[in-house]
Amino acid sequence: MNKEYMKDKLFEILSMSAIALGVFVGTSEHAEASHDFYYGDNHGGNISTPPDGSEMSPELSEKFGIPTSVDSVNNTYYMYVLSHWFDPQQMAQFPSEVWMYGVAPYDHSSGGDTSE
Repeated sequence: MNKEYMKDKLFEILSMSAIALGVFVGTSEHAEASHDFYYGDNHGGNISTPPDGSEMSPELSEKFGIPTSVDSVNNTYYMYVLSHWFDPQQMAQFPSEVWMYGVAPYDHSSGGDTSE
């Protein structure tokens, strides 16, 4: 019984070490890529004016927690992410900092500085 207890404790220590190493490696990526921005196009910069041909969708906005507009002609939607309207293909190209740390995806004026 004492041997099993020791095995369990050893396994617990090794598991926690592996988790800690994974967290450390996962968060260190931010330091390397903190100045990456999305330099693509956007669909306007005003939250109260969705892109041409689309209209606000209160249901989707509530579901996603982000202002969302729907364009039924082009069969797509747009989300207002921090500063501008973006379609799903553009949001897929965002650097991870946009979703993880709330960095504005479309910030040409900052010159690489993420502080606001």
